[in-house]
Amino acid sequence: ELLVTRNELGLAWLEAAQHQAALSSASESAAADRRAISAAETVASGRVADLECDLGAARVALAQLRSRDASFRNELQDHTKAFSDAMEARRGHELCEAENSLQGKELRALQQRVAASDAAKQGEEAYAKREV
Repeated sequence: ELLVTRNELGLAWLEAAQHQAALSSASESAAADRRAISAAETVASGRVADLECDLGAARVALAQLRSRDASFRNELQDHTKAFSDAMEARRGHELCEAENSLQGKELRALQQRVAASDAAKQGEEAYAKREV
């Protein structure tokens, strides 16, 4: 009976040693997993920092683009106003030229009528002098 108990005790110690080895292996595996998780967290933290930096740069670039867009819009508005003013001035100038041209034509026609009237008068006077 003592021999059986010793055998059982030996088997129990062997089984306990196996469990201890399995526990030690699981503990080492868990430690390796923790190290891998820590390394992954470090990498992820670095990537988050990089992404935050990229996001900040993108926000600055967007602000610059918005500023340029506003500047271009203002410049376009200024050029549009200047073009509109120039076209209005041109229309006014063309209108003045048309009026001057019309007045010039009327003046020439009047001058031609006066000259014709003067010529007719001189002709009448010359005819009257001949008869006298």
